[in-house]
Amino acid sequence: MSDNPHQRFWSKVNVTEGCWCWTGHLSRDGYGRFYLDLSPKRRTQAHRFSYQQLIGDIPSNLQLDHLCRNRRCVRPEHLEAVT
Repeated sequence: MSDNPHQRFWSKVNVTEGCWCWTGHLSRDGYGRFYLDLSPKRRTQAHRFSYQQLIGDIPSNLQLDHLCRNRRCVRPEHLEAVT
């Protein structure tokens, strides 16, 4: 397994013309879960990682909303920072 989080992340994304679906581990509520570091294990939600890498920081007073209503989707264009 690669130590590079970017390589590990994108190897678990199925990019299509619509949603970019997370194929890795899911949380109980259906959101993608991604481990930033393998030791010690630090995790984040996959859609948040994608947004932060491709768009930028998420303001601390906002959360990401899936405009497509697909919790597995990590496509930044399908995510909106909302209150």
